[in-house]
Amino acid sequence: MDFRDYSIIDLVKKIKGKEVSAHEVTSSAIANIETKDKLINAFCAVKFEEALTQADDIDKRIRKGEDVGPLAGIPIGVKDLEDAKTKGRRITI
Repeated sequence: MDFRDYSIIDLVKKIKGKEVSAHEVTSSAIANIETKDKLINAFCAVKFEEALTQADDIDKRIRKGEDVGPLAGIPIGVKDLEDAKTKGRRITI
């Protein structure tokens, strides 16, 4: 699935309606990053395993009928224009 073919509203409906999983959407985002970031170098740090773990947790909560919030399951990238703390040391980007 290419999540870019859908609006966020449509993706949220599909995830909460169990038509597509948060894991699938996150995997699609990761595949795009792995392919395109080699050319554009937009990400200085990624946490793919953590993102997939969080997506799996969201999928479990949806299956249980829990309220996961309005944007749960939608992957995001954070643009860091300030100092970032990584593994106990400060990095200026």
